[in-house]
Amino acid sequence: MTPAPFVEPTPRRIRVRLGDELVAASTCAQLLVQYGPGGLPTYYLPHEDVYPDALVDETIGPDGQRTWAVRAGHKRAEAAAWTHENPTGTMSTLAGHVTFSWRQLEWYEEDERVVIHARDPYKRVDTLRSSRRVQVLVADELVVDSIRPLLLFETSLPTRYYLPFGDVHTVGSMSDIVDDKHHIRGTLDLSNAVWQRAEGSAELEGPHLEIAFVQDGYVAMRSSEHPVDDQTLLFTPSEWEAFVLGAKDGEFDVM
Repeated sequence: MTPAPFVEPTPRRIRVRLGDELVAASTCAQLLVQYGPGGLPTYYLPHEDVYPDALVDETIGPDGQRTWAVRAGHKRAEAAAWTHENPTGTMSTLAGHVTFSWRQLEWYEEDERVVIHARDPYKRVDTLRSSRRVQVLVADELVVDSIRPLLLFETSLPTRYYLPFGDVHTVGSMSDIVDDKHHIRGTLDLSNAVWQRAEGSAELEGPHLEIAFVQDGYVAMRSSEHPVDDQTLLFTPSEWEAFVLGAKDGEFDVM
């Protein structure tokens, strides 16, 4: 049995391009989750987040649904943007919103292109590169300022932001940074952890990254140069799974 469609806000920044030009960008998009003959998951963006003059030659159908051609520069896509045909009841949050053709335009979640349909957050965990500016303050002191975060999206959980260590301002030690695993760290016994290094890394000079699989599915990571518990990173099982999948897909490759 196909589940009934539903709508919810997405925490992802959504952008739409025609050719090389943006025609819409929003951090307030709505995700329509639907399957079956009626379509696939897609995003609806607030009309005010569509770029001026991108929607042209409006037509209105018998049911009141509005449709536009999309124009950007010298490119044009016919009947490539439209409103929901019946934004009432459970679909009422789609009123005043516009969606676009997945076949004629390019869609982006954060800075990564998505094809065919929107990703369903109830069927997957995603890590996405982004160019959003992220700042972290501790006691009014700026400790991180980054425009290259990696965002982790987990079902029904707040977005996690992973930031390049090079964007962390000089602090006394890693323990000076707010620890979101402090409630877990004290319960994990790392004294008997079996630390592993990448194959062949023993032949390299300098510090190495080491990982250990510990109780309750958590994964610990540390530098061989600073093997102390308060400088060990901890990952939940879902965080580690997202990291491994991203690594296999080449998301962290340096070009």
